[in-house]
Amino acid sequence: MSNGAKSAAKSNVSSKKSALNKDTPEEKHKRYIDGIKKTLLPLLLGVLSAVALFDLRADPAETLGLLVMFLAILVQKYIYPYLGVDPDGFGGKDWFYISFMTFAFWFVSWTILLNW
Repeated sequence: MSNGAKSAAKSNVSSKKSALNKDTPEEKHKRYIDGIKKTLLPLLLGVLSAVALFDLRADPAETLGLLVMFLAILVQKYIYPYLGVDPDGFGGKDWFYISFMTFAFWFVSWTILLNW
């Protein structure tokens, strides 16, 4: 392949990529705000579920703690529409992120409270 053909192929590929990645500033801002909401809600629900379990004096060996944590993950599907985020557009990767963040904040918060 000649240098001219290579550069033409590269410019064709780069123009397709740039056409796909052209977002308006408003779309970028909305994605940014949605990302913040996807992080803050699991943080809040993870910490709140840990505080609720601590107030209930739940035994860490019982399954109540996991039940409350899974409930905190499930309820997010119904809270996101009120925050202006469409949960139907979430993929498996998004739900894994939300579940992991909720679990991590629940686990760390509950561990701190239990050792306090």
